[in-house]
Amino acid sequence: MNMFGDSLMKPAIKTLTFLLAAVASTAFAAAAVNLVVPAGDVTYSELAQLEKAGLLAQGTSEKSMTRMEVAQAVLKAQRKYREIVVAQADAGLPPPPTDDMSLLPPPSVEAPSVPAAGVQEITVVPAAPAVPAVTTMPSSPAVSSVPASPAATKTDEQAELIQAAQNLHSLQEAYDYELKSIKGNEKSVGDRSAKVEEEQFVLMKRLNGIVEYPSVSWHGLGRAYGWSQQYYGDSPALSALRPSSRQFYGFIDFEPMGSVDKNVRWNALIRYSTLFQSNSSVGIDLLYARRATVEFNPPWFSSTIGDFEESYTPLTLWNRNSLDLKYSPEMIARQDDYQKYESLLNDEPKWPFRGLRVGTDVLFQDSPVIDRLKVSAMAHMIRSGFNETTSGGTYYGPTLFSDWVFGAKGSISTKRWYLGGASLQGTLEGYGVMLDEPLYSNQPYSPYAPLNPDTWAHQYQLASVKPTVDVGLGGDTGFGASWEGAFSIYVDDKRDSSKNVSDYAVMGGPYFRFGHSRVTANVLDVGPNYLSPLAQTRQDNITTANPAFNGLYGPGYIPTPLRSQFFLSDVPRAGNIFSFYDRTQDSTFPYGMASPNRTGFGVDVDVKTLEKDALKIPASAYFVKEISDNLVANVPATGNVAVDGVPGAPTHIRSFTYINVGPSFDLAPYIQREEPLEVGVNVRYEQTSSALDSLPGAMGPLTSTWILGGIKAGIFSWWEVSASFGTQQFSGTEVGYLGTTLARYAYQYDNSDLVAGGYQPFNVDGSRQTGGVSTTFKFNRNSSVYFDYNKSWGSTLNNQFMELTYEIEF
Repeated sequence: MNMFGDSLMKPAIKTLTFLLAAVASTAFAAAAVNLVVPAGDVTYSELAQLEKAGLLAQGTSEKSMTRMEVAQAVLKAQRKYREIVVAQADAGLPPPPTDDMSLLPPPSVEAPSVPAAGVQEITVVPAAPAVPAVTTMPSSPAVSSVPASPAATKTDEQAELIQAAQNLHSLQEAYDYELKSIKGNEKSVGDRSAKVEEEQFVLMKRLNGIVEYPSVSWHGLGRAYGWSQQYYGDSPALSALRPSSRQFYGFIDFEPMGSVDKNVRWNALIRYSTLFQSNSSVGIDLLYARRATVEFNPPWFSSTIGDFEESYTPLTLWNRNSLDLKYSPEMIARQDDYQKYESLLNDEPKWPFRGLRVGTDVLFQDSPVIDRLKVSAMAHMIRSGFNETTSGGTYYGPTLFSDWVFGAKGSISTKRWYLGGASLQGTLEGYGVMLDEPLYSNQPYSPYAPLNPDTWAHQYQLASVKPTVDVGLGGDTGFGASWEGAFSIYVDDKRDSSKNVSDYAVMGGPYFRFGHSRVTANVLDVGPNYLSPLAQTRQDNITTANPAFNGLYGPGYIPTPLRSQFFLSDVPRAGNIFSFYDRTQDSTFPYGMASPNRTGFGVDVDVKTLEKDALKIPASAYFVKEISDNLVANVPATGNVAVDGVPGAPTHIRSFTYINVGPSFDLAPYIQREEPLEVGVNVRYEQTSSALDSLPGAMGPLTSTWILGGIKAGIFSWWEVSASFGTQQFSGTEVGYLGTTLARYAYQYDNSDLVAGGYQPFNVDGSRQTGGVSTTFKFNRNSSVYFDYNKSWGSTLNNQFMELTYEIEF
């Protein structure tokens, strides 16, 4: 909520009106007066007469001039002529009139209108000259045969001045059409400006009406999909053994929104979907509400009831990019975008919650120290709230309610202080999250068992504080530092505080910003018992029952990402909060920056440079290691043992290297094209090393390299094509659950992974290739058709994905 939104709207509309009028004025004036006067035109000879009379600088008529330049020269000569007349009038009284009627005062001279839109026309009638002048202008010095005398010379000068004055008249007539045209264009611009102002006023009333008066509006998104096929086997010839096909499917999401008055607003998301099959089939047509929100926004307070999105810090509440790429080719990015829309409504890194959120956002305009204060708190209901997977996005009902998620965050920032050419500003942020399960909610009255994740109530508490200092060096350049310290407490049994487990996490460092670019250095230290249940993998659908044929899941497979977020349906015990991940893909940060048992440092780079940010270089590089073994209670519960320990290497603290860079370059701005011509590549390298590397038969550190390149070209404004190719290499030795490449972080008081057969060493040496093509047809800015084909092959997994998509936004 921003209390000052209305005060910013009016000046913005006025500014837009001014810019439109200025652009229109420039266009109209340029059309008439920027034309060059042809060589040999009589205009140049008349300008020469003005030069001869001393009203213009010598050489003015010798260069090519536009109509505007000629008009400006005429105006300059007119001003010079007026100065001469005034000077002569000040020299003294004119002589008495004579009987010689051949000498008469010169006629009054009317100056031409000023040739510029918006400048008032000026008419000057000069005073009579101090000396009588002849009415007939001599065309050459031969007009007088009498030797020149001082008086005669003075008379000749006056005659030339009179001739110049008459030339001014003739030039005004020559450009009368152009000047009238300019004035006409000026009136047209004025009329257009007045019309723009009127339209902007009407638009402003309509915009205000949306939020200040009862109203209803709606927009949405519709998509229809074609066919795809997946198969597993050693070659495409085996595709018939395990085919999986998807036929036509479509949906349309309607998002109506409205207001009761300017303080009460609402919106909803309603979906209709169909499988495009026979109407006699059951369940092929669905109509349901996915989201519903009511907002109450008085000037000093805001609240949201129903569905809302929330995002905190990577150490408390975090959502990973499902593919974890710095650069994504078109067809892969589109699939990733679709999956995130289905799961998170494209609001990542925010999570979808349902419940109540309250807050305020206050500006301190008169304070010399404080600039802004923002505070908000939320309450989310688990097991009776929003769950995208199990209930199709609908409300559970009050009878299943059991658990809560509470959250709060706040920030306070100072004014930006200016010290010479530099500036300084500070910000302090705070975050808190608590996941709570009431007493007796899991198997009430059953005996407490330390190794059983289904007994007794538990609770997670997380809090963090994050100060930031920013120093500006002028323009868009500056530097600063940010640091976050977080603390977690896990309460395994609310009735026994001796079972509480606590730990801390720290992340922060300096940064440097310039233009649209930023470089950040981070130091990371996350304790072995730091438990952040809201930090999850990008592949939490991986299960040991289906290890994907040796567990070789990979980004090229494009699995369904986070749709079964556990905390939207349940709060598990600590032993179950961390889901399985693939060591060949996510060994360094399987749960994001909040991955436990990590310490080290890294650098994040986000460079945007050249014209229209044509060159983009996002990159990350981290070097971390485990703090200790991954310890759990042993089978007799008399001590601790490494859950992933193996004979011969009982202690193998891992070291990790993570490099991910994705540069891209758009050539279009440099070849004067509006359509894109972009080429990019993503290189993702990850290595895990430990004492396991030296075991007999080991293949060395576990290494995963993924290189993915793509190109996108706009053929026409309505047609784009793109292509990509990638290769993945993974090799080395590690230990995985039941001998697969899967692993998960273990909780100290849950040794179920240990007693079920535990971790076993594995060797892997394989590769996977991906390729794809895509074409896009844009009918208008809101309606497009995409055709994507993507295939992954290698190892024992072959994935062929084909899709024809029609998308419309309204």
